[in-house]
Order: sequence, then structure tokens, then C-alpha cells
Amino acid sequence: MFAPTELVRAAGAIPVSLCGKKEAPIPAAEKTLPPNLCPLIKSSYGYAVTDTCPFFGASDFILGETTCDGKKKMFELMARIKPLHPHAVAHSSDSTSACSSTVCVAFSCLSGG
Repeated sequence: MFAPTELVRAAGAIPVSLCGKKEAPIPAAEKTLPPNLCPLIKSSYGYAVTDTCPFFGASDFILGETTCDGKKKMFELMARIKPLHPHAVAHSSDSTSACSSTVCVAFSCLSGG
């Protein structure tokens, strides 16, 4: 995860990762996202737009780290579905490192009332 989990916990929220490791939701994402984005981004967005990721559905907001242009675009579109707080992360000189991480990150806040 690239987002600061300690900051999320300090705010009383519970950090969780978005679903994004399967190919099944990719066709739904490709209806909106450019086809040249990495499968991880398309999978995460596909889960969100099909409402098949339980973590996305249960979350109050998304803290989206902007480690690559593809994730910026994905989170821009996700902001239409759920409140989003972008978290700017410095870009690596290795442009493949950010998009090849194991999950695109979002956080959930479980409020008491």
C-alpha cells in the first residue's frame, strides 16, 4: 500500500484494499477506461462499477494514491461513485513500479453512527 495507513487509523478509520486481482471485472471497466491501462487498474475499477467488491461497497470514502497517470484517471472516475480523497505520492523514476504493485489502494471508514 502506498497510502499512509497510520494516518487513516489515527483518523479512526479502518484501511482496506480494493479488490483488483481478477480478470473478470475488466470488460466492465473497459467500457469507460482506456484499453491501454494496466490490468490491475482496470480490474479495480471494474469491481467498483459492478459493485462486486465488498470493501468498496462498505467503505465511506476512498483515499486514492496517485502513483501513476492510470490510477489518477481511475480515481477521477471513482469519485463519481464514492467520495474520494486523492493522496499525491511522488512518482518513481521507474514508471512501471507504481502500476505493477499488488493492489490499487482504497480505504474504508467504519463509523460508529
